[in-house]
Amino acid sequence: METQRNTGPWVLGEDQMDIVRKHLEKFLVNGCWVCEKNDWIVLPRLSGEKPYDPEAAYLSMEDSAPKVRITCKNCGNVAYFSSEIIGLNPSPSEVRND
Repeated sequence: METQRNTGPWVLGEDQMDIVRKHLEKFLVNGCWVCEKNDWIVLPRLSGEKPYDPEAAYLSMEDSAPKVRITCKNCGNVAYFSSEIIGLNPSPSEVRND
């Protein structure tokens, strides 16, 4: 499994990348579901999927659902995993408002 270097918002640290690697090793045991190879690139920052809103004047990262993006190095298949399910960010019920 390879990682790409990147900077900017939502960059994952080494501890977070370890969490991602462990999750992928657990759930990608059969490799890519398109070509069956097991050679992935992990983008070391969260990706956001923003809902389309033609009335919005701008898009904010706060409006997106953060995900971990992986790409198969053999066929280019792209997959996303929920950062919350993986354990990279707390669910709303875990956030403290002190």
